[in-house]
Order: sequence, then structure tokens, then C-alpha cells
Amino acid sequence: MKSLFYFLLPILGLFSSTCYTTEFSEYPITSEETGQITIHNRILTKFNNKTYSVLDVVKKMDMIFDNHYPQFAHSKLARYQFYNAQWKDTLQKMLDQELILLDAERIGVKATDAEVREELLRKYGPNVMTSLDRLKLSYEEARKMVSEDLITEKTLYFKVYSEALRVRPNDIKEKYIAYCKKNPASQKWCYQVLTIRSENENISQALAQLAFDLLKEKRDLSDISKNLQSENPNTTVLFTPEIISDNASISQAHKMVIETLNPGDFSTPISQVNKDQSIVHRIFYLKEKDEINPPEFPKLAEKIKDGLIQESITLHSLNYMKKLKTRYGFSEQDLTINSDFKPFSYQ
Repeated sequence: MKSLFYFLLPILGLFSSTCYTTEFSEYPITSEETGQITIHNRILTKFNNKTYSVLDVVKKMDMIFDNHYPQFAHSKLARYQFYNAQWKDTLQKMLDQELILLDAERIGVKATDAEVREELLRKYGPNVMTSLDRLKLSYEEARKMVSEDLITEKTLYFKVYSEALRVRPNDIKEKYIAYCKKNPASQKWCYQVLTIRSENENISQALAQLAFDLLKEKRDLSDISKNLQSENPNTTVLFTPEIISDNASISQAHKMVIETLNPGDFSTPISQVNKDQSIVHRIFYLKEKDEINPPEFPKLAEKIKDGLIQESITLHSLNYMKKLKTRYGFSEQDLTINSDFKPFSYQ
């Protein structure tokens, strides 16, 4: 069973630095950067008697950036790219967090001073003030952010995870049955085919029978193919390289023959209709055969359970946030921002 933190990652990532991923590839990042970031500050939205400005979002993003990408801490270009990629999402998460904090106050969830101090040390190391000076954050600002993150995590645990954890054994079994139906037992074959074609069907049939008789003498099929072709220039003799096919890719004409063979066996000469409707004679050689079965239930049960818990967490979190928006009067219209607005520039 995975730890609690494993399952909370996708949700905690909504409100902290846990799950941010940004690729810094828009511009090459070098040690000789000379550009500067310009922040075009303005009020973005208001909620619960609070205003949210571009600078407020930047402070949150700076904490996330330095925590998640310390290797780029001194790169203004990387920070600029991060700002552009994450500012809208960060603003949304800040508003979602405000809703959760309102609910935390209602149900009495708090973070102790000891918990906050421990988290500050974890995030910023023993030289907390030095790290905060670099981020242009006061101790009180950082303490408030950390405290709110901890309260958010606790509230999500009580309101989301504790409900989502209830996965019934029957749910796991039903998911396994559905998996087996989607991924049924199958077979994989490795084989080769000798194909003989002549304008005279009797000739191709006779040559196929000759090849089969030579195979009984333990002659190599590749050599037989070459000899037949050289001795019968008006007949087409083809010997394929190894063909690897499974149930999904093998043709029905090949499958009907291959299924009757054991590894190392040759089929008797078989008359088949080719794609161009001509009659050909073939001998199939099965080299290898593998049975592919779905993993047994005990091997998949834990993975299925983890997946069900994750699905349940996602569903419960969406429902929880929907309820909070209704309870505390949050409207998505409050987040309407002109699509042309560019809060950052780099020169």
C-alpha cells in the first residue's frame, strides 16, 4: 500500500510546489543572460474581501520556482518562462486554496507553530532569512504561506482522502475482470513461409510437395527454396524472413495453419488464394510460439487498488471544490481576464 503522501500528491500539487513541471526550452538558457523581467502589475481579481494582484501571484510562484527548480534559481530567463507558463494556473490555485482555508476555519483545522517552523526549515534550510531575502519575502509572509499550505493539506486529508480511501474488495475484482476482458490471453508466433507460384498450378503443387519431401530428409528450407528457384526459373519461389505476429496482427489465412503447428514443425503443402487472387502453394515453418496471459489477480490487485484510490481522490476533490464554490459564493466569472493581457516581459 502506498503512503498517504503518494495519494495526496495530485491534490497537494494544486496548492503547493509539489507537482509543477515546466520545460525551459522556448529560449536557450546560458550563463551570459543580460535580460531583465518586467512585471506589469495590476489587480487580477477579488474574492473574500481580498485582492489578488500580479505581484501576489509572483510571490507564490517564486516560492514554488526556488523550491522546485533550484538549479535555475539565478536564471532570470528560466524564471520568466516559468512565470508565463504558470501564472494563470497559480492564480486559480490560490483562489481554490482560499476556499479550502475558509472551510478549514469552519471546521477548526489549524497548523501548530512547531509544524510551521519545521516546514520552514524543510523548504528554506537552516538559513531561512537568507533564502527569504533572496525571494524578497518577509518572515511573516513566508510563515503565513507555509501555515496556509499545511492547513490546506490537513483539510484535504479530512475532506477528500478519508472518503476516497474506501475502496471495496469487489471494486478491485470488477476492475480486474474488466482488465482481463480488455487484455485477453493471446498468442505470439515466430514463423517463416515458403511460397511457390506458377502459371501452371500443377507445377507449383508438385514443387511444394517436393519441398516437403526434402524437409522430411532434414534439409534446410532456405536451401530448398534457393535450389527450387534456380532449377525452375519460370516459377516464383519465395522464402520469407522471420515473421512475428500476435492475434491482432496475424492474417486469418496464416493463423489457421500456424495454430495447428508446434514449434519446430512444418505444415504440409497448402493451397491458398493470394491477395491478387492467384493460387499459391505454401509450407509454413513455426519457429517459436508464446502464450501471453494477463497477470494473475494477486499481482495486479495492489496496482488496481492504488488506481481506484487515485480515481476516487480526483472525483472527491472535484466535488469538494464544487461544493466550496457554491457554499462561499465563488463565481468563475470572477476569473475573467483579458486574453491579451501579458503580465510579464523580458528584455
